[in-house]
Amino acid sequence: MRSVHNSVFLDQNQTTNALGKEDPDGFLWGNIWKMTCPFRIQLFLWKAIQDGIPTKFRLWYGEDDWDTNYPRCGIETETTSHALFFCREVHDYWYNLDLSLDFQNWDYSESVSKTIQQCYRKQGGTDNLPAYCSILSAIMYVIWTFRNELIFEQKRIQPIEAIKGAKLYIVPHTRDSPPLKIVKTPPNVHEGWHTVNVDAAWIKPDNMGELARAADPEEAEAIAVIRGMEAAHKLGLDRVLLLTDCQWLVRAFRDRSDDLFWGALTLALDMRALAAQFQDFHFDFVDRVCNYEAHFLAVSEMTKDEEEARPWQSYHTVFTNTKAGMDGVDKEKVQRIVYEMSKGSKFFENEERREAFIKQKIENMRNQCAKLTAKDMDHYQMVANKIILELEASRDLSKTWLHVDMDAFYAAVETLVNPSLEGKPIAVGGMSMICTANYEARKFGVRAAMPGFIARKLCPELIFVPTDFKRYTRYSELTRKVFRKYDPNFIASSLDEAYLDISEICKERGISSGEVCSDINKPNGQFILPNDRTAIMTFISSLPVRKIGGISKVTEHMLWDVLGINTCEEMLQKSAFLCALFSSSSTAFYPVFVPALHSEWWPMSLKFFEMHEKDDDFRFEVSVTLSIAPVSYREFFLSEGLGLGQTDAPQVRSRKSISSERTFSATGDEVLLHKKLAEIARTLSTDMQIEGLSGRTLTLKLKTASFELISSVVRVGLVFPQVVLEERFVIMRE
Repeated sequence: MRSVHNSVFLDQNQTTNALGKEDPDGFLWGNIWKMTCPFRIQLFLWKAIQDGIPTKFRLWYGEDDWDTNYPRCGIETETTSHALFFCREVHDYWYNLDLSLDFQNWDYSESVSKTIQQCYRKQGGTDNLPAYCSILSAIMYVIWTFRNELIFEQKRIQPIEAIKGAKLYIVPHTRDSPPLKIVKTPPNVHEGWHTVNVDAAWIKPDNMGELARAADPEEAEAIAVIRGMEAAHKLGLDRVLLLTDCQWLVRAFRDRSDDLFWGALTLALDMRALAAQFQDFHFDFVDRVCNYEAHFLAVSEMTKDEEEARPWQSYHTVFTNTKAGMDGVDKEKVQRIVYEMSKGSKFFENEERREAFIKQKIENMRNQCAKLTAKDMDHYQMVANKIILELEASRDLSKTWLHVDMDAFYAAVETLVNPSLEGKPIAVGGMSMICTANYEARKFGVRAAMPGFIARKLCPELIFVPTDFKRYTRYSELTRKVFRKYDPNFIASSLDEAYLDISEICKERGISSGEVCSDINKPNGQFILPNDRTAIMTFISSLPVRKIGGISKVTEHMLWDVLGINTCEEMLQKSAFLCALFSSSSTAFYPVFVPALHSEWWPMSLKFFEMHEKDDDFRFEVSVTLSIAPVSYREFFLSEGLGLGQTDAPQVRSRKSISSERTFSATGDEVLLHKKLAEIARTLSTDMQIEGLSGRTLTLKLKTASFELISSVVRVGLVFPQVVLEERFVIMRE
């Protein structure tokens, strides 16, 4: 890592670079950083990103609107320096300013000054000087903002990774400027001396998960100094230069003053006693930007302690995903119970393997992203723009689709049959797996696809009702009789979900066009989205990407951890990066029928991950499926960002696959496995006959008790229903 120093001399109206040479493109920082507090730059950053570029000088002032996390670290006339990040979001912001900069060139001494000069010329006139400075703020994340917002909340970046990714640029500014002092550089270390840098990470989350400031930051720094002394002594170092970025602590140690908070004052004697054990000891102040390694190591250790203390916070499965009716659930409690109940199981081990694989994939994508140049981004932006134009041309607002989603359907049917269950938490299913849970149960964090024994731990009063699919089919048919009155050709994607084309009915009855988004106002409400592009884009802008069918938990993490994409609108904003990271040949599996803009998309198949308390009861899954034709990830992401969906009836588009699968207790009995395979093949053959389908590829998929996935493919020309039955033994041997 390289740091660039810009020093401002009082007797010369110029700036110098790290080599002490005059910088002709430099900027008079003393005219810029007029802040009552050096951390005011953070206010600019968020103002610039959230509200646009602030143009009023008064935004730089204000006694009560900002509170520094380090009130005593530094003195009034001291030039404070900040390590600045070049993060992905700011990279985009910089790029959108249309500045001719090479993003692979990390030399801030040149690029930052050029940025200000270009902004200066674009805006024209010195009256808007604060606006130019705020643009600079928007280009860079202050290291302390990353510390608070990212590291301690553990959202995106780990401390050691941050060290590797950070590029340092010293921005001298003071509480009262001018005058400014020369930026301090690390002290020269003479031969035979050892330098020990120390820092303390003293901001910790409170019991509610919010960031809380330690009562005495100087005490934390004093403890770090003592630990540094102890470590140096254990290593046998005789001549030690110990550096800290707490000026008050250094001054009190040197002058033997008591100008310290009580906590640090009580440790002063220990500090002096330890210092006396060295042959030569010197305690000095170091600028924060020169102390970044100690700072991040301190943060890393604290973050590590937090992760070890609360390992469940980083454990996410389908069981911890929220559904409608779970808004008030204590998410951390659910995560903790799911973690404790899953720990040590085969399912847990498989999840850990998957998590390691995902992390490696995310790291590879980050590295790929970091190699992109400005020229690359120009190219991929043009590719994205072309795809967006083609997709916009295909937008069809003439259709009105009604999406019906019957809430907690199985539980609702059981309550209808047995009214005594009304108002009680119930789950349909058993201890191995829950098919659905009513809203009373969801208040405790119980949801579909969750193992019953975990659900019972979350809600001890939970009532289990065994499944009765004949009953659910009968009640589902009652609803379908109603659907046929409005659309004889309606599409039923499951027993409790259907799509109706009501375009003609709306025209006949003079009803304004709109699509009902059934998930928005659950459990008993409707959300009408007008057939208007502006309304659609407004709706889709804040829709989380996880609501989109085809975007799994893994894809969601990749989009967020690599590009910071959380909403559909952000997929458009970062379209160039999506096109760069996902080639035209990378594919996503699109559902057969996806009407535009409903929240729960039709899945190709429904798979339940059964988990039992005993390892020998883990599931063994056999699945027979035909090949699925995918679509481009590029087109998929951008289509969702535009709020586009399929508006054709499914009969218009050819079906891509048909499958059958079963889940049962683990077994190594070959006779039983062949019997199960025959049942599945017979079911699939019957389904193909009913649908009048044939295929080209026959696939067998096995999932073992340890959740290892094994697949075998046989290509036998045209696959007719009878071929499925005949070839099942061949594919089993394969």
